[in-house]
Amino acid sequence: MRLSWPTECRNTTHTIDRVKEGVYSRTSFTPTTECIWLSLRTKTLSCNICAFLWKCLHQALRCGSYWFHIPNHKLRADCHTCNETESLSHILLTCEASGQNIIWPLAKELWLKKKLAWPELSLGSILGCAITDFRDASGHALPGANRLYTIIVSESLHLIWKIQCE
Repeated sequence: MRLSWPTECRNTTHTIDRVKEGVYSRTSFTPTTECIWLSLRTKTLSCNICAFLWKCLHQALRCGSYWFHIPNHKLRADCHTCNETESLSHILLTCEASGQNIIWPLAKELWLKKKLAWPELSLGSILGCAITDFRDASGHALPGANRLYTIIVSESLHLIWKIQCE
């Protein structure tokens, strides 16, 4: 009997592609799918952040279209502030109610103390925060900056999610 691996869900594949694009826009290299999954195992991320990012990559969070399939809960699919269907991208980047408009500028302010440019945020770059490649002017890797960026972005996205869940 031959075992076969399960095929990936279409939503997961779409999210992985967005992460590849986001990481490429920040680092100029496209990570493999395996590299993205392995990045969740870094010691820089806490266990609850790893689990949260795993759910984000699988689109397994209870927001937006998740509620369409549950009777009497369709109203939960829409953002009560913005009147649009909630999505992880909406919560992390555009929604006023989630506190993202306060948290991301604070994260940027902290990062700028490192004297490095703050990268443009997108859903893919945020979910791929554990894949970093910051370098100094002479091209040497900056492991401390890479670790700091991973911590700042991962903790910020998790805090935004927690505020939204309140």
